[in-house]
Amino acid sequence: MISQQKIFNNLEDFLNCPDSSSTNLEIQFRKCKIKKDGAQSVGMALSQYKNLQTLNLNFRDNAIGKGIRGFACGLQNCQNLQFLTFNLRFNQIGSEGLLYLGQAFAKSICLQTLSLNLRTNQIDSFGLAEFGSCLSKCENLSDLLINLKINLIDDPSGFCIGLSKCPNLKKLTLKLSQNNITIQSVQAMFVALGNCQNLNQLDLFDILHNKQEKHVPGFENAFSNCLNLQNMTIDFSYGRFGNQNMLAFGNGISNCKNLQNLNINFSQNSISGEGMMDVCQGLIKCNKLSNLTLDFNYNKMNEKSAQNIGELLAKCHNLNKLTLMLRYNSISSKGSSDLAMGLANCANLSTLYLLLENNSISSKESSDLAIALANCANLSTFQLFLDYNEIKNDGIQQIGSALSKYQKLSNLYLSFGGEIENKTIKDLAQAISKCSKLTTLKLSLSKCKIKEEGAQSVGMALSQYKNLQTLKLNFRDNAIGKGIKDFACGLQNCQNLQFLTFNLRFNQIGSLGLLCLGKAFAKLICLQTLSLNLRTNQIDSFGLTKLGSYLSKCENLSDLLINLKQNNISIQSVQAMFVALGNCQNLNQLELFNVLYNKQQKYVPGFENAFSNCLNLQTLTIDFSLGIFGSQNMLAFGNGISNCKNLQNLNLNFSSNCISGENIIDLCQGLIKCTKLQNLTLDFNYNQINEKSAQNIGELLAKCDNLTKLTLMLEHNSISSKGSSDLAMALANCANLSTLQLLLNYNEIKNDGIEQIGSALTKYQKLSNLYLSFGGQIENKTIQDFAQSISKCSKLTALILYLKSYKITYQGIQGLLSDLQQCIVLQTLKLELSPRKVKKSDRAKIIQKSLKFKRLVNKPQITIN
Repeated sequence: MISQQKIFNNLEDFLNCPDSSSTNLEIQFRKCKIKKDGAQSVGMALSQYKNLQTLNLNFRDNAIGKGIRGFACGLQNCQNLQFLTFNLRFNQIGSEGLLYLGQAFAKSICLQTLSLNLRTNQIDSFGLAEFGSCLSKCENLSDLLINLKINLIDDPSGFCIGLSKCPNLKKLTLKLSQNNITIQSVQAMFVALGNCQNLNQLDLFDILHNKQEKHVPGFENAFSNCLNLQNMTIDFSYGRFGNQNMLAFGNGISNCKNLQNLNINFSQNSISGEGMMDVCQGLIKCNKLSNLTLDFNYNKMNEKSAQNIGELLAKCHNLNKLTLMLRYNSISSKGSSDLAMGLANCANLSTLYLLLENNSISSKESSDLAIALANCANLSTFQLFLDYNEIKNDGIQQIGSALSKYQKLSNLYLSFGGEIENKTIKDLAQAISKCSKLTTLKLSLSKCKIKEEGAQSVGMALSQYKNLQTLKLNFRDNAIGKGIKDFACGLQNCQNLQFLTFNLRFNQIGSLGLLCLGKAFAKLICLQTLSLNLRTNQIDSFGLTKLGSYLSKCENLSDLLINLKQNNISIQSVQAMFVALGNCQNLNQLELFNVLYNKQQKYVPGFENAFSNCLNLQTLTIDFSLGIFGSQNMLAFGNGISNCKNLQNLNLNFSSNCISGENIIDLCQGLIKCTKLQNLTLDFNYNQINEKSAQNIGELLAKCDNLTKLTLMLEHNSISSKGSSDLAMALANCANLSTLQLLLNYNEIKNDGIEQIGSALTKYQKLSNLYLSFGGQIENKTIQDFAQSISKCSKLTALILYLKSYKITYQGIQGLLSDLQQCIVLQTLKLELSPRKVKKSDRAKIIQKSLKFKRLVNKPQITIN
């Protein structure tokens, strides 16, 4: 009989309701201000759970510190514990606290799986080594994940020596970024891990971040005894690993005789082809390797490098999946051809990703590449990115011809750049149509000067893609025009198509073209997701109305996104489209962008019927910015929104619409009927909202009981101090609000208004994320009083503050920072200030003071304009 998991989110509930019979326990105490005594109490309570087997503890962002000792004393009594997940991020337990934890784990004789998040805990190399020694006594430990980011570690090898004595350790994941680890200690770490004889999966992330390294002898001994290692991920990106270490590293990898899956990231390391060849020489000795990812983007690979890579990888006879990233190198034409000749000998290859953008590959060699790869008889997934090379039309045609011979191809991703002739497009599309098993096609041909004939050719080819389920086409910045009609005729024959993304930006297809597309969509009976970019296509109201009518016939459509920027659309057609889409009863996500661009609108009856049948709509985004929507339509639109009973996420942009506060109230009246609304964004910048309106908006939104995230953009209006404070006070009644973005710049808010906003914010019981923007003649005292109020928001973890006032001085900023330091759980701080002129020396002092915030995840961002 499986024991039901018990979950506790409150410390008192946990301490007062012990159940020693439980075997599965989850404790979520994140940001609960737990200190030494609280941690000890939890430990004592846990000591009663004699039958506990699975424990998930989240103590992130507390202040446990030395209290970890008492906690560990209790934990060690859970003798039957097998699976432990423990998040201690931001608790400053230090190396001493880690040792106490290790001693507790050493006594957990049944422990099999351990996941520890120790990020930002002031742990040094010595403490980590002692912890490793303790873990060596966990005889049953098989799966270990430890996050050690942002600590004081310069040498993790001592820790790994301890791990090497864990007899049953099979899976190890270490995250070590933003420490001070050297290549010498990495080499020692690898050698130590080589003694983990049962290890079959090793993942190491961000080892040498921005660290300049020199040659270190002994790397060839890495992994020397890892006879069972099957899966490995190593991230040396941005590490400046250097050519000089590549040969030894390759020799080290060659020790992993049973390696099957390998992912190595050497991007941005200034490595030449010789260095990569040294690694590949080691790889060919891993004769069981089946899945390989090599990331050498932004390095110094040349012609000879590519040739050698191909030749060497061809000797990896069991290779099934290969991802080769060589973007932004110096690979010439011959190099790519030689690379392909080598890869063609990988007889078992079924999945191949070649990312070769920004090199110097010509037409002949690109076609040689595709022809050679046709010999990979089992290739089912192929991605080829060749943008920004020297490939002409003949090269693309020959690539297409070669692709037609890929008999088992089911997933194809192609990306080309430069001017492509219509005949070339035709030949490419027809060639791809011969891949009879194709189910997924992603084709990017942006800025290729494709005209009507090219679009027609793609459509004719699509009519033969009977099995296609996913299609993503990027035809941005071409000249398709009337060619969209024939394209649509072909598209409608893709009867199994479920997911369609089509970027037609800047193609001038017009409303008649959109009408043809709409007819095609209506015949795609399996269509579930549709994303259309129709920006700048001369589409008018007639076209949009017809599109809505046709989309209403897509019975399985659930996700719809349309970008209509810079067209000629009226409010009548938008209303008609909304009513039509109301018949899409399975629609749960709808996004419409830039609908009414610079268009004067009059009242349109019937808007209240919009979305009338959208019973499943959960996410809605509509951009009416610069549309001059008209106040007279807001009441009807609000009534229409109220039909969306299951709406959870809503984003409305009415900026620059000459809308008054009374009309926003009409909208809010509709919103409060969306009882499931959780995430709301309202952009009313550049309108005509006044004091009374702001108060009413707050009072109405406060009735949205389930609202957790609110973004209100009210800049460039006529809101006074009283209006802004009334708004803030009203929103305090949103009992579940945890994230608030309030943009109030360029209004009529004085110093008293800002102080009152600060006072109101202290009443927000669950507020954890706050973004505020305001300006005017704000004085030093005002901003310091405001900061003192903010410091009383006991759960605030993220603060972004934009202040524009030429009355704020250096002294005011210093006071602001001093008060914000009282925010005891603050992790993220970003300040953008436009004060009176601040001297360069004072700016440095401000930055120095900001660095004294102890609990921030990253350095605070302070911008002084």
